[in-house]
Amino acid sequence: MIVLGIETSTEVCAVGLANDDGAYAERALVESHIHSEKLLTLIAEMLGQQHATLSALDAIAVSIGPGSFTGLRIGLSTAKGLCIALEKPLVIVPTLEAMAMAAFADHQDVKRVYVCLDAKQGDCYAGGYERAEKKVVEYLPLSMIKKASADELLNQKNALMITDRKDIQHIRPNAVHYAKGSSIAWSGIMRAHKKIFSDITSVEPMYLKDFVVKTQPVR
Repeated sequence: MIVLGIETSTEVCAVGLANDDGAYAERALVESHIHSEKLLTLIAEMLGQQHATLSALDAIAVSIGPGSFTGLRIGLSTAKGLCIALEKPLVIVPTLEAMAMAAFADHQDVKRVYVCLDAKQGDCYAGGYERAEKKVVEYLPLSMIKKASADELLNQKNALMITDRKDIQHIRPNAVHYAKGSSIAWSGIMRAHKKIFSDITSVEPMYLKDFVVKTQPVR
């Protein structure tokens, strides 16, 4: 089985490939507001490097959130379009869970990972995960919390803390480094083997908070 993974929930635009032996390819750019322009290009470049074709894919996996509203929409709409065109199933992967999986891969001695992403306006997306054989499981449920509460959790001694918050990035591993298309692809492999697919017509990004439109004051 071969699965394409798409990760666009942060400023990272990443794609990856995985098969039954694990993740084996990755292409990524770290730049804001380039997802719609570069995502399909990255997919084409990666497949070309691997001498693979879209028709060889067995499923498409995509990071479903929480994260950037615009990034999540672009990633999911691209995944849906590919699934429809190729007649392949869609697999959705929780963003923070995939980041934790990537962190576990880089830190073999770590048993627990706590992920905290900046949700703006004083909020954070947060979740705690622990290693369990070839998968990760939640020990702190995914939720949206205030930064003050996140600060308390970030001081846990029994877990590796990763975050994209600019105010504490200098003392914590940057979660953006773990936003990987290959992690999405590998998680997609495990879900695809269990036939955990999503309905292409109805699935939506997992935002966790409402979108707020910023308007300029009338003068």
